[in-house]
Amino acid sequence: MGMFDTVEFRNQMPNGKTEHDYQTKDLDCRCDFYKISSCGRLMRQHENGEWVDTGFDGVLTMTTSASPFHALHAHRASGP
Repeated sequence: MGMFDTVEFRNQMPNGKTEHDYQTKDLDCRCDFYKISSCGRLMRQHENGEWVDTGFDGVLTMTTSASPFHALHAHRASGP
């Protein structure tokens, strides 16, 4: 067992599953909490509870005990 980050994803996965909390080793592996917004942006929870956009643009591999593998693309919103 190693260190991992937790990612909350409250939307339906492409395969129809609706798990909420996933684990990933694709980020910092510091036991941090992240969520993927409804716009597909990866948000990190700071120690003060504030959610901040990470600017992540890539693919996360996430797992749960019920669903051993999911790949999900999270992206940053294009700006002006």
